[in-house]
Amino acid sequence: MSTPPPSRPKTYFERTVSIFRSCLIPLRHADHFFRAEQREILLTDISLALENVLTGLNTLNRGIEGVVSVGKELEGVETLWRQFEKGVMEGQGANPAAEEQGGESAGKEGRS
Repeated sequence: MSTPPPSRPKTYFERTVSIFRSCLIPLRHADHFFRAEQREILLTDISLALENVLTGLNTLNRGIEGVVSVGKELEGVETLWRQFEKGVMEGQGANPAAEEQGGESAGKEGRS
């Protein structure tokens, strides 16, 4: 068996570095704990914000679905009004002379 080499006494610098390192180890763990805690807080905040966005999107979706359903309900009324408008326009455009004559004849009848 070989004997370990004799150790020399540590210098002031080596002792200071050793003490400094021994103090840093708990600080590293504390820093890690602090960062993990901050990470959890941030993740919780992000999670809550995403839930709020999802709730807003669901509300918007229900509103859009309501507008679409009202639009579908009014299609029949729109078709009826369009047919009425076409009938009125065709009636006015087909015989404007007859309307003028009808107006003149009514005026003549009123004078007689």
